[in-house]
Amino acid sequence: VSDDGRYAVLNITEGCEPFNQLWYCDLEKLPNGITDLLPWVKLVHNFEAQYSYITNEGSVFTFRTNLDTPRYCLINIDRETPNKEHWRTYLPQHDKDVLGSVACVNQLHLLVNYVHDVKDILKLYELSTGGLVRDLPLDVGTVVSLSCKKKHSDFFYKFTSFTTPGVIYHCDLSQASPEPTVFRQVEVKGIQQEDYETNQGFYPSKDGTKIPMFLVHARGLKKD
Repeated sequence: VSDDGRYAVLNITEGCEPFNQLWYCDLEKLPNGITDLLPWVKLVHNFEAQYSYITNEGSVFTFRTNLDTPRYCLINIDRETPNKEHWRTYLPQHDKDVLGSVACVNQLHLLVNYVHDVKDILKLYELSTGGLVRDLPLDVGTVVSLSCKKKHSDFFYKFTSFTTPGVIYHCDLSQASPEPTVFRQVEVKGIQQEDYETNQGFYPSKDGTKIPMFLVHARGLKKD
């Protein structure tokens, strides 16, 4: 169901390829509730790409897709003008990074997770313009999940790394200077995470490709 509760959005997959059809149903056209088969409208009727619903502002839907963009992008489709020539790119494919999870929060923002040099980064964008608001602080590691709702001002995300078995951060965008704080953290008895550090380096392969490598070691270790 869409963020505003008006639409039911249906993904139809075939096989294991990252492709799906996309149908929707306007629930306002069912004043007496569901009494029969839903009157689905086919927004995407072929298996050429993957489409994931992110949010909508009225009739304009935002989707994450790999249509002609193997590293994924965000597009806007207006159900009033659904033909492909009217589709608009909202957040273009990055030159290098892979667009991962995306979630709408605080009515005004998109929380976007990218994979950058095999480590995750988090960015906050303005929903109305697609402009970057800020980068969120993140150590070298992986964002396992995002948790938020469009109508709420706060969000949570779970992070893991070579030295962090699991930590959940919380951030409230209604505050004057919102910063992520630790909400819950997994602690391993006898191990202090601050005693260790992770550094990333790049090393050239035979064809010149830069290969990322992570070094995990005791903090302050002399590299000789």
